[in-house]
Amino acid sequence: MRPTSVMILAPHPDDEFLNCTAVLSRAREITVVYATNGDFEGRAATEIRFQESVSAMRMLNLGPENMIVLGYGDRGGTKNSSFLHKLWGSGLDELFVSETADCTYGPETHPEYRYQCSQTHAPYTRRAFLDDLKSVLSQVNPQYLFLPSVLDFHWDHRCLNKLAYEALDQVNIHPVCFTFLTHYGRDRDWPNRNGPDFLMPEGFPHQIWFRRIEAPVSIEQKSRLLAQFSSQKTADGYLDAFCKRQEIYWREIRGVSL
Repeated sequence: MRPTSVMILAPHPDDEFLNCTAVLSRAREITVVYATNGDFEGRAATEIRFQESVSAMRMLNLGPENMIVLGYGDRGGTKNSSFLHKLWGSGLDELFVSETADCTYGPETHPEYRYQCSQTHAPYTRRAFLDDLKSVLSQVNPQYLFLPSVLDFHWDHRCLNKLAYEALDQVNIHPVCFTFLTHYGRDRDWPNRNGPDFLMPEGFPHQIWFRRIEAPVSIEQKSRLLAQFSSQKTADGYLDAFCKRQEIYWREIRGVSL
């Protein structure tokens, strides 16, 4: 596939390279949209994580011009902590506060989307998030959209899927959608640490696993790209476990796996 207009919805900086290196390496026109700042460990992490993504993007002759920051909060990945889960389950105008902010913000070098459009910051509400996402989708009008799977164990990922399809239902665009899986079960167990290929996570639905699409990717190239994300490296080798010979996607129609 040689897409001409591609959008990747990344819950946090690094998710685009964990899952979509094959797409980033091939697409001629691409936009990465970051739902949150990845600021779970504090506001300083916003700049660090954004610059890590910029460094990796530049290795593929891409850069900040291909990146849109929505600037919402990151409070962790459990059902009780996830910021995007709180938005998903809230009323349209219920305000949420993360540990760092109650309105959108971006890296100092790259203001968030709402501020670039209107010179104002958006409140941390479901309405504001959906309005920003609908605006970005309409502006980019992607032919292909890559987004997290609703089966993902990280609730930011799972709920970004739900919020994205809610936004899509309210705009007049119809991209071909593919989902990717970043977390399933315990991160220390999956992705499998041994072998050049992804193995099915324990407990994953067999009928869905066997419908996966595999996109070839260079292990060496992916390793170099993921090396840029030093702030996210952990002793259990989680990031490096994504350095396989393929990346995995599922074709979807409005959130229903084919």
